[in-house]
Amino acid sequence: LQWANEQCLDVVSKLITDVSSRSVLFIGTYRDNELETADHPLEETLGEIATTNVPMSTIHLGNLDPLTVNDLVSDVLHLSPRLTRPLADVLHTKTRGNPLFVKQMIKVLHEDKLLYYSASRRRWEWDLEAIQEQLIADSAVELLVDMMKHYEPDGQRILQIASCFGSSFDAATVQLVYDSKDESAVFRHLDAAIKDGLIIQTGSKYSFSHDQIWQAAYSLTLPTEREEMHLRIGRQLLQGISPTEIDSVVFTIVDQLNRGSALITDHDEKMTVARLNLKAGEKAKAAGSFLQASIYLKQATALVDEEDWEEQYNLCLRLYTVCAESQLAQ
Repeated sequence: LQWANEQCLDVVSKLITDVSSRSVLFIGTYRDNELETADHPLEETLGEIATTNVPMSTIHLGNLDPLTVNDLVSDVLHLSPRLTRPLADVLHTKTRGNPLFVKQMIKVLHEDKLLYYSASRRRWEWDLEAIQEQLIADSAVELLVDMMKHYEPDGQRILQIASCFGSSFDAATVQLVYDSKDESAVFRHLDAAIKDGLIIQTGSKYSFSHDQIWQAAYSLTLPTEREEMHLRIGRQLLQGISPTEIDSVVFTIVDQLNRGSALITDHDEKMTVARLNLKAGEKAKAAGSFLQASIYLKQATALVDEEDWEEQYNLCLRLYTVCAESQLAQ
């Protein structure tokens, strides 16, 4: 919930505080360390809900303690807790009990053959001394990045592209940007990531199985190269979509172009991006998402200058008018 926008939180608040809804249990999760300021929208929403008569409980979840890590390792390896305790203690020390970190480290140890199945003894075994000496990344994200770097270059590129769309993405869109003659390449590499537990497939939609996995995939692209990456993706999407299809994916295209708009120097391209932001803003406004509409329209106004009022008067007038209407409606 820490990433939910104001519109989503408003819907959540209304669902929870609706006195006519007596058979609804709402369970939400968020990281309190990511609520950067006291006036964070989620903090305000929780405060508003707390002033009502709706019963609300808060459960603080920390990292796993050594005994719980041992229970997890025991269950994974199908061995008694007494046998797995030394391994679990090392895992807890190196991961500080972070559940995702523990899970991924077990996979890495298996890949490095420090955790292996003994056919002769018919049980899992490990090299405890080597595991204790192994240098481990300082965070789950770094460990996941190291894991992803073992993928083929094409597999890494596909994960990079997918991560630019956020935690969820559409394989067909990634395929369009990847632009390979081998149409099965994207699905083949995504299947490999699914087997490794990095990605989950639900119908035609894909999503990273954890936000830190998404963060790790996104970090494969250097911070200095991300604007260029987003701009390139936006341009490829725009070129690969027919004019009749743009309306259905305008938010996706505009989000990518906007994140790289600082690199746009061609005036005609700036006007194209401004028009796309206008289209996205009007679509968001029509749906009642006035804050989102304002963001798109402000971006559009930043792309036009004084001279455009002479050459693109109707566009400029429309941009500022709809932007003002959206801000007033908030």
